[in-house]
Amino acid sequence: MARSSLSSSSSTAVNTSAVIMMVVAMVAMAYFPYAAADAVTIVNQLGEDLVLHCASANDDLGVQTLVNLQEYGFRFRENIWGSTLFWCDFTATGYPPHRQDVYKGDRYLADTCWCTSCNWVVSPKGFICNGKQQPSWTWGGSN
Repeated sequence: MARSSLSSSSSTAVNTSAVIMMVVAMVAMAYFPYAAADAVTIVNQLGEDLVLHCASANDDLGVQTLVNLQEYGFRFRENIWGSTLFWCDFTATGYPPHRQDVYKGDRYLADTCWCTSCNWVVSPKGFICNGKQQPSWTWGGSN
């Protein structure tokens, strides 16, 4: 009898702990800043097709082909460490292939393009993030 009541009290303690952890997780998701969905949008303003392939360590978003002025976007949740990284490989006729980070943690490019909603424009002049030209993110010297 002592054995079954010990087992019963252990089971109750485990169930209570699980409920408490679930409530804490729900509250954290509602109020913790990383719980909000972040977003990346990429708009093609090259005047020709832009092929991109975006991915993270955990997600491969596949290959997308954007015609001129078409946009592509995705939403995600920042990891608790603030180290989420998404990059895209960009290719277009007449431009060298280019891989670039489009989102890099909650402190992403704090001095030039901090964002939780990163709006990218790809143009012949290079890459523009939230209205700000990214000088180091150009297509190279010829364009």
